[in-house]
Amino acid sequence: MSLQPAARMHRALRAAGVDAELHVLESCSHGGFMADAPEERELADEIRRFVAARLATDCGVTP
Repeated sequence: MSLQPAARMHRALRAAGVDAELHVLESCSHGGFMADAPEERELADEIRRFVAARLATDCGVTP
């Protein structure tokens, strides 16, 4: 899979003022289906951190 489309989308989101992150993980299936691989557990932790931070900032919700 080419990383180029994801990188272009990430740059476009950032240029539009969207708080976006791009994470590139090795050994993960396309889309990261939350299997029991260490890399996918790391991805799940990153997603939880990102969402919790946005809820705290945008909605005043304490994680």
